[in-house]
Formats: sequence, C-alpha cells, structure tokens
Amino acid sequence: MITDIEHTAIMAADPAELIAWYRDVLGFNVIVAMEDRGQYFLSLPGGGMLEFLKASDKPGGEQANDDVGIRHIAFTAEDYDEVVAHLEEKGVTFQNESHDAGGGNKRNFFPDPEGNILQLIHRPEPLGQA
Repeated sequence: MITDIEHTAIMAADPAELIAWYRDVLGFNVIVAMEDRGQYFLSLPGGGMLEFLKASDKPGGEQANDDVGIRHIAFTAEDYDEVVAHLEEKGVTFQNESHDAGGGNKRNFFPDPEGNILQLIHRPEPLGQA
C-alpha cells in the first residue's frame, strides 16, 4: 500500500543556484548535496522533500497553470500573511493581487527563478479533516 509522497523532483538548469533560492528565500534545509552530480535534496519543516537535478540542455517551454500535467507545488503556511510579507521582502511577485480564496482560505501563486509554478496556501480547516 502506498502511504505518502516521499519527494518531488525538479529538473533545473542550474540546480545549485535554484536550491540556494529555495534555501534562502523559502527557508528549506539542504539535507543532501551531491554537487558533482548536480543532485540535491531539500527538506521542509513539515517533513516533505524536494529533489533538484541537473536538466538537459533542451529548451523548456513556458508553463501555464492550466496546461496538461503537473502544474504547481503547493506549500502550506500557518501564518500566511507573515510568510507573504517575508517572500515579498525577498523579491517574490505573486500572480494575483488578492490572496482571498473564500471561506477563510488564502492562496496565491508565484514562480521560482526558473519559472516553476509554486503556490502558497492556508486553510483554516485542512482538507479531509472536516
């Protein structure tokens, strides 16, 4: 039986530069750094992991949130407004002016430096727990 997602992999043009952004801007921890292979694992405080690997030299296309396939990674925040303020101080530009998703939920999308779509979300009542 599958019980959880261990990690999500992100192919990066410059893995070292991209993991530095995830570390310095988002506050993730580097737990494995195989610089000679261009492979890194970062952990989140809640236990999730992201893997970063060196991408091929093939050009990547621009991604839209409604394209087929995996489109974004959503990160939770307990103090959503504080995290938004921190990210904006670090130069993050959110997709929408409003963060209100209705019902007390807050969310917005933003890109990482290589254009991967990320989401910040806060739900007063986590999904599946009502």
